[in-house]
Amino acid sequence: QKSLNRMFAFIFIMGIGLLLCATGFIPKVSTELVSMWILVYVITCWSISVGYHQLSGGSSMQSIGGLNGMFYENPIYAALLLSGIFSLVGFPLFSGFAPMLNLVSTALPSTKFIITAILLGQLFLMLSAVRLLLRLILHSDKKLSIPNKVSSDRIYVAFIMLLNLILGIFPGFIYGRFADMIAKIFPLL
Repeated sequence: QKSLNRMFAFIFIMGIGLLLCATGFIPKVSTELVSMWILVYVITCWSISVGYHQLSGGSSMQSIGGLNGMFYENPIYAALLLSGIFSLVGFPLFSGFAPMLNLVSTALPSTKFIITAILLGQLFLMLSAVRLLLRLILHSDKKLSIPNKVSSDRIYVAFIMLLNLILGIFPGFIYGRFADMIAKIFPLL
């Protein structure tokens, strides 16, 4: 995909598809899967939206080529954008890793079509994430600029990236409590 807007739209649609896959296993572990994917989807949507907006400078950058070397100009928001995409991919050490393992292990005994569709979607999303990573890092002769001042928006960004990593490293820390809360709110789920 050469258009960033289309690529991010496909990423958001894929996140909704993973939520729908999670709700499809109602008799088994639907409450856990949905609660895990809702957290990941919220973190992903926020990370991609804020990272893309800050990297594009508020303009509607259409081409993926417009991100060439943006990591060196704005490393915090480039890392935020990448962490959002890697979370949805289910990359290890990100918040989507445990939900993806849970979804794949739940879908594995069912039809092979479902597991093939999930894994192919994740593979194509991983290839897009690697391409985006290469565009952000390569094709630039700029030097890395670290900001002098810490503003309040960067504190939120650091908090979300830290939360993303904590959920990836210690998934039972929040997912279990959140699943219990969802089960109490929606007892029929």
